[in-house]
Amino acid sequence: ITLAMYPLEIMLCELLIWVASPMGDDASLPRQFRAVLFMDVYSDLDDGSGPISEQRQKELADLADTIQIGADRVQSALRRWEAVPRAWLTMKQRRHCSEMRAKFETLLDGLAEALEKRELQPLTLDERSWQELDDEAREADPFVMTVLGPFGSWTGLGVSSQYYWDIDNSRAGQNQFLYQAPPASRLLSLKDAADAFAVFEQHANTFTKSTRAKPPAAVEQNDAENSDQDHSSGDDYSASDDEDRPLRKGKTPKGPKSVRLPWLLVAGLCRCIQLVWVFLLIVAVLRETGTDTID
Repeated sequence: ITLAMYPLEIMLCELLIWVASPMGDDASLPRQFRAVLFMDVYSDLDDGSGPISEQRQKELADLADTIQIGADRVQSALRRWEAVPRAWLTMKQRRHCSEMRAKFETLLDGLAEALEKRELQPLTLDERSWQELDDEAREADPFVMTVLGPFGSWTGLGVSSQYYWDIDNSRAGQNQFLYQAPPASRLLSLKDAADAFAVFEQHANTFTKSTRAKPPAAVEQNDAENSDQDHSSGDDYSASDDEDRPLRKGKTPKGPKSVRLPWLLVAGLCRCIQLVWVFLLIVAVLRETGTDTID
């Protein structure tokens, strides 16, 4: 009877692995747990794609127009800052630019799905780099005639100084710099770009949640409170990727990228416990049969 307990413990761990394993659907939830069966955490059954009133459809259309304007501003700000030579940027500035771009792309992919649900026009963005824009496109830029900065440098005497880059009046090999702070209306700092992104993110989250059950006014009020807490400094961003969302025109799929750390942790621990019980079973068999004794 004692020996039978070891394989039973191994089978119990295997049963736990099977119960905790995620199902092969979009939600990847461990649906063998009874608590999960009675929870609608990810709103699998109600995706908000049902019929809505004409008034709400008009509100969503107006919000989509606002999002289009915000997306153009964010794209313009990021395009200008991405045109800055990397040698001029600090590590913190480079990290903020890359993280803001990654989160911007994720929000755009989520908006593409939400706009498609409501049968609204998809967002259209000029995704050309600053060097690829012609003179007409540069004049139509939302941040035309703004300078970028501040950038830091060290003089020959070991004294730090700041300068600003006049990107609109610069040409290949002929950069125009300002060594005095320009008026606030002419300056496009990284914080200004972050503020434009925060406004766009708030509207994007409002629209995405509005495609579900909440009206836009209620969602916008909740998003405003969250945005004040998350973007008060305009410095912290994190990159994330979404699974199986329709991409914007001209984009190539990156493939699903899911993180299942709790499931991997449970499976790994159970496998380790099983190996321990297998070793104890071998020791017990050797002891009971008198073949060998291991202390």
